[in-house]
Amino acid sequence: MAQSPRSVVAHGEPVRVGRDAGRLVVEAEIAIVIGRDTGDPASPLLDERNAHEFVLGVTAVDDISYPDRAELDERNFESKGGDGSTPLGPWIDTDASIDDLPLALELDGERVRDSSASAMPVPVRESLAYVARWVRLGPGDVVMAGAPLSNHEAHPGQTATVVVGDLRLGCPCAERAPSLA
Repeated sequence: MAQSPRSVVAHGEPVRVGRDAGRLVVEAEIAIVIGRDTGDPASPLLDERNAHEFVLGVTAVDDISYPDRAELDERNFESKGGDGSTPLGPWIDTDASIDDLPLALELDGERVRDSSASAMPVPVRESLAYVARWVRLGPGDVVMAGAPLSNHEAHPGQTATVVVGDLRLGCPCAERAPSLA
């Protein structure tokens, strides 16, 4: 799915919860920030063995979704799209490992999920190599690398905190706008 840059919001910015969108699900994800050009997708420079050489660092991302919308939208856009639906970490950790990085989700200060990059069904290195075979990546590009078992239902008024290594990304969920009905 295409992700609009307008969906990205900064650490601490309130996320406008979708009106009439159903359940709100927050998800702790690792975001990989690319540091150098990966080359032509037909013959990418990046592969599984050298992926770390193309990574500037990692940050946290909260991939907010509305799973109830998926039943009504076969294109899976309504369930994942929206202004402010992708809070992105406050800084980039340039020392973090892409192979084994702790990952957690907190709601209102209570830890509700624990995971790590090593729990992903596909290693981050393999994911980056796959993406580089389809899309030329360059400095500053962000690849949302996944979230093994790190999503949880949230409610308007709660604050979700994504923890990736030493990074903490706070995402206050604003109250829903009144229904048009």
